[in-house]
Amino acid sequence: MAYARLYLSFLFIFLASTLSAGELYRIPGIYPGEAVLTVDGMEVKLWNKTVHFKNGNQIYFGRNGEYIFIDGETGTAQKGTYEFFRNGRACAKFHNGRARCDHFVRSGPNMIMLIGSGERWFIQVIQSAKPGEEY
Repeated sequence: MAYARLYLSFLFIFLASTLSAGELYRIPGIYPGEAVLTVDGMEVKLWNKTVHFKNGNQIYFGRNGEYIFIDGETGTAQKGTYEFFRNGRACAKFHNGRARCDHFVRSGPNMIMLIGSGERWFIQVIQSAKPGEEY
């Protein structure tokens, strides 16, 4: 009987601790075993860097909040500002009034950005320069 109570106590503690982790699975496109980056993790990995995606798109995260998105197909640049939030979320507000929020996750050795629809943008390389500058 004591073992049953102990088991139930541990089960309750385990389930209670995973409830907050359960919100991760409400992020469209995230898979079990993937981990979202923390705000500190995003700052270390992304500040003053350009993220190059395998689909040709690029995003620059300036340390001062400057955000530049470059469409890989058209080369069109959209500028704005961004902010990092908990649960690996990076939100951008463009000067044209549009906005977007995406999530950065670690999937094994890879880093991926999940866009709002759940589409997975695989990161090819992260470089310490603004788009168009020499690397």
